[in-house]
Amino acid sequence: MFIYFGSNTFNQLNDVKVENTISLFPEIKCFSKLIASYHPTIDDVFIGWSYLLFKAGDKIYHTGFSESNKEPGLKHISDFDDIDINTLTCGLKRSFLLTKKGNCYSFSTKEFRLTSIELGEYTGNIKSIDTEDSITVALTTGGKVLALHNEEKLSFHLLPMPLPVKEVSSGKEHVLFLTNCGKVYSYGFGSKGQLGHGMIENVKEPAVIEALEGIEIKSISCGGWHSAAISTEGDLYMWGWNESGQLGLPCNQLRADNSPIEKEFETVCCLPRVIDLEGEIPRIVRCGSRHTAVITENNQLWTWGWNGYGQLGHKKSLLSDKPEKVDLPKDLVPSSLKCKFWSTLVK
Repeated sequence: MFIYFGSNTFNQLNDVKVENTISLFPEIKCFSKLIASYHPTIDDVFIGWSYLLFKAGDKIYHTGFSESNKEPGLKHISDFDDIDINTLTCGLKRSFLLTKKGNCYSFSTKEFRLTSIELGEYTGNIKSIDTEDSITVALTTGGKVLALHNEEKLSFHLLPMPLPVKEVSSGKEHVLFLTNCGKVYSYGFGSKGQLGHGMIENVKEPAVIEALEGIEIKSISCGGWHSAAISTEGDLYMWGWNESGQLGLPCNQLRADNSPIEKEFETVCCLPRVIDLEGEIPRIVRCGSRHTAVITENNQLWTWGWNGYGQLGHKKSLLSDKPEKVDLPKDLVPSSLKCKFWSTLVK
């Protein structure tokens, strides 16, 4: 079962078979199948800015709006047939598909036609790929990182990393890298403190986040302009832009209950800060454009930040700068979590 809450401005959910959501926040939608003549079971969901892509068996379906699909309704993307898909990552202008054999393809929302990406000696050796807007990074099976340039003709260059990398995450203008030994590096634009280097200057090449030195990190995530990491000791660290409370720190707007903020607010946090989840230990963290979600070791879901599209899954306030627990179906044991743009997806 998938649970989705967030943007439905372009009727992205009109073609899913919504299941019983009694006792849950009304904006939360539970589903496992598409509305079609044979009700195909959904295997995975990929979040775009104005659309959703559904993997059902060996086929990919599109709902919502794109330049190639301006009419509402479920559309089968035939160009993706017979591709052994590992994952998809959707950007604003260009998106990417990674096969189980480690080959990469790009596609745009204008056509949804696949174009094979030649990566020299790294072709066929890509482990993961991530994009959101201006920066795309690909991780090789050998722990090297490639920066892909989203020009008319894709090009790439090898990023200078001193240690093998096991995870990458891309925000709108910055990237995080997690090495095999638990160190975190970042580079890109730093105007909102999202790099974690204690300053707001840009960084042209990956640099270690010194504030996390000596702390072994096991998971990372980039939001639009904020960042998150979970340590092996079970601490959640966050830094970057806090305009809507997406760091879980007091922001310069009223709380959800309209009470004034008593503590000093932070709009930009340039160094990692530990965020308390009322004693809960974080297992997975994911960041959207201006919101954050965590699944804990006790299988609880907590969210905070901007809530303009209901992406927090609780209340109807515009934002929450304090982590709050989301009520999920009692029989659900969440195994994965995705946040992107203005949406949250739990499986």
